[in-house]
Amino acid sequence: MLLAQSYQDMHSQGVFYQQPNASDGAPLRPLEVTLFNPSYDNDKFEMTSLTIDGKLGFLKGVYTAGYLSRSVEQSGDYTNYSRAVYAEYYQCYGAFDLTPKCFSPNASWHTQQQNKHFQNEFRVSTPDEWRVRGIVGAFYEDNKLSDRTA
Repeated sequence: MLLAQSYQDMHSQGVFYQQPNASDGAPLRPLEVTLFNPSYDNDKFEMTSLTIDGKLGFLKGVYTAGYLSRSVEQSGDYTNYSRAVYAEYYQCYGAFDLTPKCFSPNASWHTQQQNKHFQNEFRVSTPDEWRVRGIVGAFYEDNKLSDRTA
């Protein structure tokens, strides 16, 4: 029998990238960015797995099961993208008219994800030394994923 457990609870702030220039074009120092909205990542993960390997009379049997629970909440700044070359496309309507209506280029995104995943499998097989071999099994899985992004 093998039982395994994994756990992670991560809380990070900021972004994973750097920018050579600020949104106004001014040069930035290494590892600097220009952000107008909070950027963070909270990721909690837990996974348990079980494997039982044995014999059922002359047959070999294997049972495996696993359960995963994960919760993620992320928020990021989207302003630099919305102020880029095609900013009018993202921030204005009537951009090709003489009087387009534009909105604040301040933009961000926020997402919440929940994942619950349960699976198990049972297999029985004939001995390795038999000339003709067989295997039979059953598998069940239940996976629920919720994703809300705004």
